[in-house]
Amino acid sequence: ITDPILANPQEVVLVNNLLWTADAENGLLLRQNGVFQSFLPNAPFRNETFELYTYDDNVVTLGGGYNTSATPDNSSAGFYIFKDGNWQNFNKNQTLPSQKIPDVKDLVAAAYSPATQNLYLASFGDGLLLKKPDQTFEVFNQNNSPLRTDITNRVKVTGLATDAESNVWVINYGVSQTPLHVRKTDNTWQSFNVGTSLAASAVEILIDQTNYKWLRINTSEGGIIIFDEKTQRNRYLTTGSGRGNLPGQSVYSMALDKDGAVWLGTERGIAVLFNTSQAFLEDISLPFFENRPLLREEIVTAIAVDGGNRKWIGTRTGLWLFNADGSQLIERFTTNNSPLPSNIVQSIGIQPITGEVFVATDKGLVSYRGSSTISDGTNQQVKVFPNPVRFGFQGLVGISGLASNATVKITDVTGRLVYQTQANGGTAIWNVQDYKSRQAKTGIYLIFSALPDGTQGFVGKMAVIE
Repeated sequence: ITDPILANPQEVVLVNNLLWTADAENGLLLRQNGVFQSFLPNAPFRNETFELYTYDDNVVTLGGGYNTSATPDNSSAGFYIFKDGNWQNFNKNQTLPSQKIPDVKDLVAAAYSPATQNLYLASFGDGLLLKKPDQTFEVFNQNNSPLRTDITNRVKVTGLATDAESNVWVINYGVSQTPLHVRKTDNTWQSFNVGTSLAASAVEILIDQTNYKWLRINTSEGGIIIFDEKTQRNRYLTTGSGRGNLPGQSVYSMALDKDGAVWLGTERGIAVLFNTSQAFLEDISLPFFENRPLLREEIVTAIAVDGGNRKWIGTRTGLWLFNADGSQLIERFTTNNSPLPSNIVQSIGIQPITGEVFVATDKGLVSYRGSSTISDGTNQQVKVFPNPVRFGFQGLVGISGLASNATVKITDVTGRLVYQTQANGGTAIWNVQDYKSRQAKTGIYLIFSALPDGTQGFVGKMAVIE
């Protein structure tokens, strides 16, 4: 039997004259009347995740990769998008309803341009993949763009970022002359010589609120380059006072928080630059937790910022959640107290509308419904979930879509106050208990929220049932 859907069959069994096939690429297959039907879970195509990227209500999972020696994984896994509770897989081998893409390997980063609605994906070896709004694709490489090959004759793109004008910035790894490019919304390109050969080893780019470009150098060389294309200035951040004051030479992660501060994850904990307008003058600061530099003994592999400006931090010993300035530990998750498949966290992505936190580990992907979402200051389609809940429910009820940092009061139908809290960004949570930690009784509860000046009021209901 031959069929395009039989990409990598592993085992075949005949039951009641029905042919079942386990295929490593296309899942469980049933052949009836000469036609194959596939049974696939609502999940990513593969367990491996190199990087997570979120925009609007989408979570993008990148299935490629490379090691610290810049050797590509040679993976054709493609990328996967999670939206509205469903996964859609994109790769060149897919013969099922999922979308087939051009033959590009090792997708490792993504960036979305709101003005053009284009999704860009970085390939570590085959250039830049563009997914257009009409679901068609285009590949940029040395033949149709300023991107260039490295000494292995491959076009390696490692980092992508979108600026305030929806232009997409591109790191061309292994190219010393012009390692940084921008593709503008009018489809034109511009290339930059950053002024230091270290830029050829950049693997990630972050754009701060001053519009400076932060280039993270691979961990084998280490450090950060800050670049201002308008003045052609660059500054190399490393360890030591007056040279950047990084707590460790190897930098593994970067994040921009809601106050405009840049957070860096190093081999020896966290470093922060609070005032990016002084990036060419000031050294990095070290936040403190329990009278010690924050996570000084940890390799910080990932940082993500939620709608309440809290910091989700991934390490090789699990996942940490800190308050906005890192002075208070809110949660710590490991394989011992959570569904984390591994304590080695590789990437974190937060769905901004629902607050769901996606965590990629070396053994798979897991998500956690967080208690904070992004808000623009107004109520936006407020949702209460789960609703209703049964008496004795041990989880958390989330109230999302609220005005930013609104006050939330929960009463019974007689008007008696049961619980009061403040939204983290656009989400508040309730543990279905009163102020004395007693389980809420069965019945209807009213939810009131408003800003301190009384505006952006909301009234909702939820039920506790038998």
